[in-house]
Amino acid sequence: MSALIIDKVKKKEDIILAALKVFAQKGLSNATIKEIADMAGIGKGTIYEYFKDKNEIIHRSFFYFQKLFEVDMETILLSDENGASKLKNLTGSIMGIIKNENNDYLDLMFDFWAEGIKGHEKGLMLNEMNKFYKSYRKLFEDVLREGIIDGSIRKDIDPFETSSIIIGTMDGVMVQWILDKKDIDLQKIEKNLINLILKGVGVSLLDKEDSK
Repeated sequence: MSALIIDKVKKKEDIILAALKVFAQKGLSNATIKEIADMAGIGKGTIYEYFKDKNEIIHRSFFYFQKLFEVDMETILLSDENGASKLKNLTGSIMGIIKNENNDYLDLMFDFWAEGIKGHEKGLMLNEMNKFYKSYRKLFEDVLREGIIDGSIRKDIDPFETSSIIIGTMDGVMVQWILDKKDIDLQKIEKNLINLILKGVGVSLLDKEDSK
């Protein structure tokens, strides 16, 4: 890759990072191209050398936003622990991302949801949000299925439905925390959430009797 291409890739990323900062301050709808350019330390015209309009910046910013939720799945999945333990570690890792005090962009989830729901750019953002949640769900589905196979998770649960419930619960916690960071203690909630999930999906005494 030539130095020129690398420089263009970096410049594009710099603009996206500047856009995320402006979006976090102003919201997706209220932010302007000029404000993004000012934040990036470039001229307004330079923005259009890399993006056709603000909609494209929003779309590309969402890809970058997704990286906030990336967890070290390889370490979790390749460990020698059973499915229930992997479920605990996966939930804890994602909750750790949510409670990270250095994460300045979580508030943007509201705006991205709104853009997706209203069919931003002819449904493009809606499709990306759907892909995001599908991949997010699959992480939990894979771990749940592994737990069912190794006997650490109940065999009567539906991995798809259960993963949807777990993710929905974490999204709900995140929303409440964004709205009320003073009273919502994510440290305590994380511990309680993991306990509730493990008790809900863990092998019961009845399951153990059936397996004899």
